[in-house]
Amino acid sequence: MIVCVLGMHKSGTTLVAEMLHHSGVHMADVPEHLGYDASNTFERHETQAINRDLLDDVSIPTLRAWLKRSAEPLAAGYPLNADSISIVLRGRLRDRLRTASVDPLRTLAERLDDRHGRWGFKDPRTCLTYCAWMRALPDHRVVAVYRPFDEVLTRYGVEWMSPVRLARVVHSYLLHNEMLVEHLARRSGDHVVVRYDEVMRDGDELARLSEYVGLPLVDRREPTMYRARSTPTDGELPVRLPRAVVDRVRSVEAALDAHRSR
Repeated sequence: MIVCVLGMHKSGTTLVAEMLHHSGVHMADVPEHLGYDASNTFERHETQAINRDLLDDVSIPTLRAWLKRSAEPLAAGYPLNADSISIVLRGRLRDRLRTASVDPLRTLAERLDDRHGRWGFKDPRTCLTYCAWMRALPDHRVVAVYRPFDEVLTRYGVEWMSPVRLARVVHSYLLHNEMLVEHLARRSGDHVVVRYDEVMRDGDELARLSEYVGLPLVDRREPTMYRARSTPTDGELPVRLPRAVVDRVRSVEAALDAHRSR
């Protein structure tokens, strides 16, 4: 069994990958004594490297990411994750994925199949590159994770955002989640969609995930790690945005909710 976890940065994909890993789906070779704040995001180094390569010439990084492109790896061995709000040129990305060879992806999948049998991978960049992975992987299951827009904004530190940073976060949210909706539509129901805030509130989301992967899940939720939570009294976004942007956000959230309820 192969499990591909899809979802944008700061949306709960690490928690889902951690639970799958501890429930018998090998998600990554990671130093498990390190937590999320010590850079352990349960991402497979090989799949992350492939995704970074696919996105390398179709993205405009932040100045910070460009300046730190040669920085030392983080504690868990990953390169600095400073590209989560890169501006991705969608047209160039489609051209890149259309012409990219998927042989390295197939070779990696075969090797992991031989080594683990039951394995998976998680990397928010896969929301953008999944068209290539879909061509390369044999039969696999897709677990999609999403988070309400207001929580993602707050998680990125909206209270001190510059207009440029805010625009990048909005771009990243829409790009990742609109492409996620496209991927789910192509899979015609062969997926499960979970919503991070609901995962943290009760067990129904975990029960659906457990049923889909066919495994009892080890609960790795930690309430103190649920940061930037929204409350029932929240009525407005934490920032003022153009109506067209808000409408687009609400549209993609509604589409993900529809997939989740199927």
